[in-house]
Amino acid sequence: MKVSVRCFGFPLTWYRPIAETAEHEGFHGLWIPDHVVSPTLTDGKYPYSSHGRPSFDPATPFADPMVMAGHLAAATSRIRLGIGVYVLPLRHPLAAARSVMSAQELSGGRLVLGVGVGWMRAEFESLGQEFSGRGGRTEEMLGVMRRAWTGEPVRHEGRWYSFPELTVAPGTTEPVPVLIGGASERALVRAVRHGDGWYGPPGTADQTSAYVSALQAELERQGRERSTFRLVARAPEDDPLAGVRALAERDVDEVVLNLPRNVEKPGEVTAWITAAAGRLRTEGALG
Repeated sequence: MKVSVRCFGFPLTWYRPIAETAEHEGFHGLWIPDHVVSPTLTDGKYPYSSHGRPSFDPATPFADPMVMAGHLAAATSRIRLGIGVYVLPLRHPLAAARSVMSAQELSGGRLVLGVGVGWMRAEFESLGQEFSGRGGRTEEMLGVMRRAWTGEPVRHEGRWYSFPELTVAPGTTEPVPVLIGGASERALVRAVRHGDGWYGPPGTADQTSAYVSALQAELERQGRERSTFRLVARAPEDDPLAGVRALAERDVDEVVLNLPRNVEKPGEVTAWITAAAGRLRTEGALG
């Protein structure tokens, strides 16, 4: 099982030293979140908290994840750069294909694309995108993008998108792994049908275990081998290091640790990463 870290809520200039430290300490990947805008008022329908509110406020810093992936790629050489998760239906599939392809090539094939359909209606409306139908659009977008990444001419006539023959060159040297996020029944079916794996939401180890069991059942239902599907789980936020041990018993391939946010300097975060790596190595959870 691999162990990675998730960079969230920090000033954007902190990401580079965090990524460099995580790579130096042997973590498998660094995951970057995504939102284009943060409306000052939400509808209280965030699906992963009991009170319906997200764990960030409108002033929380967000980077364009593909720009940040390119930035971090120039500062590192080994660590995987994950997007967890890219709110895909906020974009046009060709624009998204271009951005992802650029980050993949500039990172030397180290990008992992987590994809979500989004939950914040106000964000969609602010960008002039329909909130309804976003699941179907996402599925169609993934088909378009995978064809575009070949670098070969592609044309498309679909329910949501249509365009004449064109290319998005150059094609990607390495395939882009696509993990589908979410925990609804539709999201889990979509992950098995359209994804190379699943990127889990925040929650307890028991909640994650229930999602994993549902995914395993769906893999069997669709006749897909478990070895072809990557399970990436988020460690519980209250005690992420203990969560690594708990999730190691749940048949996941990668556990993602949230980094502490109640800090004032980047050195506090990098020190936490170093200490966490030492503890995980002692426990045999980090190579």
